[in-house]
Amino acid sequence: MNSLNQIEVPQKKQTALTEVVAEYMQKRFLEETREGPRALPDISVPFSMVCEADHIVSVVVAAYKNIVTIWNISRGNSRSIDTSLAFQEIKLPVVLADEEGRVLVWYLPDVVSRANQNAVWESITRLRADLDDSMKPSRSRSWRNDHKYFRPNADIKGAVDLSPAWFQQGRGEFSAAKPPPGSI
Repeated sequence: MNSLNQIEVPQKKQTALTEVVAEYMQKRFLEETREGPRALPDISVPFSMVCEADHIVSVVVAAYKNIVTIWNISRGNSRSIDTSLAFQEIKLPVVLADEEGRVLVWYLPDVVSRANQNAVWESITRLRADLDDSMKPSRSRSWRNDHKYFRPNADIKGAVDLSPAWFQQGRGEFSAAKPPPGSI
């Protein structure tokens, strides 16, 4: 089991498992940054998921301990990020912050394991036909789907438009919204 998508978790328990893993990761972060008590994972969390969570926390902690102050954006200082970093390429996890400590960027290279990157890539390739359809020229399409804004050498190009209210559209009124008879 190299990737998280290969772990069989019943649908009803996925949200609970996510909350348990998030709580474990938070405790691990505090343990590493504030020398808190040793955080132990819940026994319901699969071992491969614990390993993934520990890796993510280690990258986030490395960035947290490597804060680079670049400039104060609120004063309108025009110094660029390149000038602030003395033209150094950033290769390690880092937090870029302004002079007042406001976080501008978290740079977290390799925070997602290669196995999970591959799993996401496989999932995206299943959308290839839909993505290709989104790139067809049409006068009604917005600039977001214009082929000029996508890299010509990209393996997969396109946009997926989602509407969170789509499911409810055209399905009548929601029954829970009706007041009980005689309550008015």
